[in-house]
Amino acid sequence: MFYIWLAIALVPMYFCELACGSRVKSFGLSVFFAFVYFVIVAGLRDDTGYDWYVYKFIYKGVSESGSLAAAISFGRDNGSELGFSVFLYALSLLGLSFWWVQFLVGIFNCYAFLRLNSVLGRGAVTGLLVYLCWLFLVLQMGVLRMSVALSFLSLALLFILKGKNVKFLLLVILASLFHTFSIVIGLLMLLARLSFPRTITLFFLFLFAVMYVAGIDLAGGVVQVVSGVMPEFVSSKLNFYLMLGLTYQRGVGEFLYKLVMVSMYVFLVFRIQQDKNEKLMLNLSYIYMIALLAFWKYPIFHDRLKYFALMPLFYLFFTIIMRMKVFNRLVCGVAFLMVSFMVLLHEVSGPLFFPYTPYYNMYERWLSGEGNDGEERTLKYYKEYDSQWLGGGQ
Repeated sequence: MFYIWLAIALVPMYFCELACGSRVKSFGLSVFFAFVYFVIVAGLRDDTGYDWYVYKFIYKGVSESGSLAAAISFGRDNGSELGFSVFLYALSLLGLSFWWVQFLVGIFNCYAFLRLNSVLGRGAVTGLLVYLCWLFLVLQMGVLRMSVALSFLSLALLFILKGKNVKFLLLVILASLFHTFSIVIGLLMLLARLSFPRTITLFFLFLFAVMYVAGIDLAGGVVQVVSGVMPEFVSSKLNFYLMLGLTYQRGVGEFLYKLVMVSMYVFLVFRIQQDKNEKLMLNLSYIYMIALLAFWKYPIFHDRLKYFALMPLFYLFFTIIMRMKVFNRLVCGVAFLMVSFMVLLHEVSGPLFFPYTPYYNMYERWLSGEGNDGEERTLKYYKEYDSQWLGGGQ
């Protein structure tokens, strides 16, 4: 219930923003809630979430390294990119404990979210509520290193929207120093600047939807061919991801998620205006739809794109419904809120959620001087579901 109440606390302001539109000024509330959630809840969590144990281990190894070169080598051997290893080594030289890593990452992620939300959001608290329901738990409390990369990419998105290509490129490079997949997302942002004819996009969307429903794994075959001409360190990863697809089980929840995403895209494609920013966000959403349907058997591919593409999709959705009459946008807003809470409830009630509950905060450790059972629960998770975590998270 702790995580559900975090979302419920934002609902009154969500309806206020829906009803009043641009007339309500809630940026101050957005700053307050974002700081509480990103910094106090996520940044000061104690032995809670999927990722903390791996990164605590890496931080310990980096701290004990005799030089920066040794720290980078240790990080590389344990799934950490250059930028993240240097960041950890700098903190270790200051004699800071591991909770500072989470705390500083939380502050940076909070800043990046507020920047993106203030530029693209149509309702300051609305954006936070949507983020909390769809992404917060897995990003801010599950993939620490990738959350930093995604914050850099969020800032890069703002620069590409403004046509500041040099700053965009620099931020993509910074993001790639924390997570290599950022290069792919950067290239996709450039691709999204092209003109996508609506008739052609809808045709291919329908085609991939049919292949998904029929269970045709076209993407897996293509990746298998491509992996044969890739360097060994790349092909070994691709083959590992393909192997994970052999055990993938399709379910009702997966189908409903794809149905909601594709329906939302179709809803938007007929309603956007001739605005370059709206077109770019729609194109990003389209690329994600294709990845979602083409790589249906390999979530590890489309999930990483999802972490970045979902918020632009949702921002565009609220941009469109804010143009409607009050009654219509309230109907759309209520429907979307119900779906969002279903996503959150699915997350918190899932069989893999036990590293998150009960939630522990550093203040409890500081005040009581006692630990908790977070390590025991997390190690249990790694033992049962360690395929994606032994390499240092996503």
